[in-house]
Amino acid sequence: MPSDARWNRRRTLLALPAFAAAAFFLIGCSATSSNRSHTIAATSTESPVQGRAALERPIELEGHAVVLVPFVKETGKGWFERDDPFEHSRSRQQQLMRDGWLDQAARGVRNGARYAAVNVRWHNAFGRDISARSDGPEQWMLLDRRGVISSIALLTPPRSNNQDVYRVLYLATTEDSNKDGVLDSRDARRAWIADGDGRNPRVATPEGLHVVRAWIDWERDTLYLRLLEDSDGNGRFTDADESAPWMLHLGGASPAEP
Repeated sequence: MPSDARWNRRRTLLALPAFAAAAFFLIGCSATSSNRSHTIAATSTESPVQGRAALERPIELEGHAVVLVPFVKETGKGWFERDDPFEHSRSRQQQLMRDGWLDQAARGVRNGARYAAVNVRWHNAFGRDISARSDGPEQWMLLDRRGVISSIALLTPPRSNNQDVYRVLYLATTEDSNKDGVLDSRDARRAWIADGDGRNPRVATPEGLHVVRAWIDWERDTLYLRLLEDSDGNGRFTDADESAPWMLHLGGASPAEP
């Protein structure tokens, strides 16, 4: 027989689909597809996101009795349709640059820091406290609005015996910056941050500015970001646009500052 703690965790994870179904109802999505060959559904800014609701494998946050459960709307994919409707990079090199936004050579990496960014495609994710509670498990969303999470990193500082997750850092596209009615990689992506247990998710960078790169200075507990503005107003973020350095104090509650 499993222990009480293991049974509580198993019972909590079994209850996840019901919550996910309710979450999709709240954001105005309707399930229509059952095709086995599928990909993330295009994310309109106005109409409901069409497709079937799908949960991905829960992500455990080390040192916390919390899991992150990603969910996404999926649609059937035809033979000649793109594998990733969200991504519109013109070349593989551009896509690699976008995916490599969090510098892996920042100070502290060689001393045990763990913060590799993982490329994802989620319409949202919810945190769920899997510890035993008399009033049921606590749960919350990482995004408080419609959007697409495209990258996530679980930050753990170096030079420490404590390997608990310190902060959850993620990129999300929530504004239609080029006004084409769809949220995709051509729109501004903003940095969001949550506590190590996934609680208190909050947007960290301003509307209209696109995260290009980021570096972590663990000695100063600071994230440095390069943000790009569509300065020529052509609806795209390119090297021709103006960029500026911003910084975010990881241990604080305030957003990034120039």
